Amino acid sequence: MRTGVAKTFSSHVDDVEIEFIGLNHFSFGRSVTIKGVDHTKEVMQSILDDSAYKPANIVADDWSKTFLASFNLLPNPYHSYYFKPAAMLQKSIESYKQKGTRAEIVQEVEKELFKKYANINLAEKPKELEQRGGAYYSEAACSVMTSIYNNKNDIQTINTVNKGTITGLAYDAVIVNKCTYWIKRSPANC
Repeated sequence: MRTGVAKTFSSHVDDVEIEFIGLNHFSFGRSVTIKGVDHTKEVMQSILDDSAYKPANIVADDWSKTFLASFNLLPNPYHSYYFKPAAMLQKSIESYKQKGTRAEIVQEVEKELFKKYANINLAEKPKELEQRGGAYYSEAACSVMTSIYNNKNDIQTINTVNKGTITGLAYDAVIVNKCTYWIKRSPANC
């Protein structure tokens, strides 16, 4: 979601911060800052003007502007599965009939990737990765590792164990949380 905002506003992704609320894959962006300046209203307006905000590997339908405006929160592209289940089921059925299940497709892509990775002279990112999904996961993982290793004292949004943070959820439930990391210490503020 940060990458989408950065592209929309011609900013570097490291300059974009989104305050997330919700649960994994059912989160919303409550506020958006770029270089520390609040741009929440502009981001929401850009979404309302276009109503086609969606990362590359997530299936999404066009959203009603009224629906988006009623939340006044940055939508997560996975919301299609919650708010448009009939349409998503129909798309999944059509995709299955044409190409098989998502798992079968990914397994085939991974076979091709492993063949390419066996080549010790491989020096470029295989095109098959674009079909695999999980866009930007590697960048997010590297960002967290860099933050911890270099003691950056920055904020990372991660999935973590609830441990009583949200009452009414299981102790071991996975939640999305903003954490500040310090080197050689456990995550603080989680």
